Amino acid sequence: MDPSSFGNYSVIRHIGSGAFAHTYEAQKPNEDPCAIKWLKENPAEHGHERFRNETWALRQLAHPNIPKFLGEGSHLGRPYIVMSLARGVSLREISNAQLRDKGSMSQQRLVGILEEVLSALEHMHSQTIFHRDVKHDNIVSNPSESQVMLIDLGMCTGVGQPVDAATFWNAGASRFSPPSKLRYPSKNHPNHDSFAVGVLAYLLLTNDYPWSVGLNEDRGSLEDHMQVHRPTPIHQINRFVSRDVSDFVASLLSIDDDARPSASQALRQIQEIRKKASDDLVPPAIAHGLAIKHPRVMRDPVHGDIVMTDFEWGLIGTVEFQRLRWIRQLGTTHLVYPGAEHSRFNHVVGTMFVASEILRRIEERSGVPFELEEKLMARTFALVHDIAHVAFGHTLEDELGFFKRHDKNEGRLHRLVLDDRSQVGTWLRSTNYGHLVLAHFDSASTVAKHSWLQELVESPSGADVIDYVGRDSLYCGLDHKIDTAIFRRFAIAASDVPDPEQRHLRAQLYGRKGFRLDAEFALESILLERLGLFMKVYTHPVKVVAGCMIGKALWEVLSDHKKPRLEESRLERMGDDELLYFLRDSGRPVAASLVSGVLQRNLFKPAFRARALEPDQCDIKHYEIRQSRFREQGLLEPGTRSAIEVKIAR
Repeated sequence: MDPSSFGNYSVIRHIGSGAFAHTYEAQKPNEDPCAIKWLKENPAEHGHERFRNETWALRQLAHPNIPKFLGEGSHLGRPYIVMSLARGVSLREISNAQLRDKGSMSQQRLVGILEEVLSALEHMHSQTIFHRDVKHDNIVSNPSESQVMLIDLGMCTGVGQPVDAATFWNAGASRFSPPSKLRYPSKNHPNHDSFAVGVLAYLLLTNDYPWSVGLNEDRGSLEDHMQVHRPTPIHQINRFVSRDVSDFVASLLSIDDDARPSASQALRQIQEIRKKASDDLVPPAIAHGLAIKHPRVMRDPVHGDIVMTDFEWGLIGTVEFQRLRWIRQLGTTHLVYPGAEHSRFNHVVGTMFVASEILRRIEERSGVPFELEEKLMARTFALVHDIAHVAFGHTLEDELGFFKRHDKNEGRLHRLVLDDRSQVGTWLRSTNYGHLVLAHFDSASTVAKHSWLQELVESPSGADVIDYVGRDSLYCGLDHKIDTAIFRRFAIAASDVPDPEQRHLRAQLYGRKGFRLDAEFALESILLERLGLFMKVYTHPVKVVAGCMIGKALWEVLSDHKKPRLEESRLERMGDDELLYFLRDSGRPVAASLVSGVLQRNLFKPAFRARALEPDQCDIKHYEIRQSRFREQGLLEPGTRSAIEVKIAR
């Protein structure tokens, strides 16, 4: 059974177990979470010695890419080490995800990881400490914070260590070991660590090891294979990898220990490669995936075939996602345009398609592919961006103010997405990119938000708008369509200030010969077509009246203190029709009459219409001032409006 605490440290979760120790995330009151490594009761051979050596090594080292020693102690008679927490996922998990989705790591991201790992190894070697077990399991990457940590120093050797590592018969993973280490595991050479880094780089860029042997073959077979065959150069397997990087990795994979660069030399070389790429003005790779497997397909009346990954297919199969099928995209608009029966489910799937199409067009224009993980993250965010919508959401939230907006409603976001019982949340937590998407719904998350991701989907010219303009127009039988030339004008670029690392979605209005009128027209077409639908559809008097009748019926039920209150958590699980029938059958005569009128299309007529702003005040400044005054007077609150209605009626 896992312990609940180690001294003053409370255990948060069990991270994992190795051959000789368990690792936990823990925390002291008012301090940041940390990692605690606790020796097993019956560790593997030499486990006690390895544990002592790791404690010793962590005490000697001080580097941002190596866990910081924070303390040690004993629990149930067995020692434990306290160290800083390595956040993120192991490179093994990333490698497995790449293999599953048929993609590879981008060169830019790989170079960044190598630079940090080699920097950590250079520091270790400067202290005459050698890791001896560099592999994908022992490197943790956190892309959201651009952090890489080299962990698990149990196999290390060094001058002054408590136990002579020569007593260890085997040290390190065979696939990450050069021939000399395979033959004599207890002997050490500092450049063995460099070789392991080369194997790691090869694996992440090609999804294969530089030397492959059968499952039934042993280390001797692997050593023989390495002596006879040279690995295929990476640039011949992955066309997105430069010759410089390919040759650099090949030098690390030299089977001659003395011909192989040291960690310090390799670090200088990778830094030069990165600098050269910058000097040559090579567009910074947002990273790339060679391919994403899309075994699922959905036929859409707007975009045709929309393909999906198994992960996306599983995501839309969750309870929280399926409820979007029963929520109409346009609320009561079908009372005006009978074809407007399409759902939010259709819309979010279409938004995913548009977001993916924008990224594809950016790739084609720039010649720089996106990273597999970022493509999947963008598609996933597009799928779930409207997950918190409820029945008649825009009417009940934006127009009548019964609830907070779906994207600002923290209680609803917690229940539908962040709660451990949420199927959507559980599904998102199953992948690294899903974790990053999840952070965009959590205001308390410390994970860096991706500005370009939200802009790609939710900006005034983003995928959300592009899909719903075309979709709403089609189902309403109108002729509004956004010029797809806008796809050629999008780019994702770093902002100048204040954070140059932040990237943003931008519409490029200038070409090689100056300002492009066609680009301006394509961008304006989004705003013009949206305005056309706003005037014809979204504010149609019949739609507004029907929405007001539903809102009044809801207020009758919510304000009835003699009966159990309709909780928001119950309402958010309802579809449009389910909510209408609930209000009709609520036992409130006024609510029943109003909803019956909506269901039979026996609607009220407008009796009075007022202009909130004069024609010369139609700008955002005057709008916000007037909205603020309405809010101060309580006119945006259902209760105040109801009292005014009663007064007018009298």
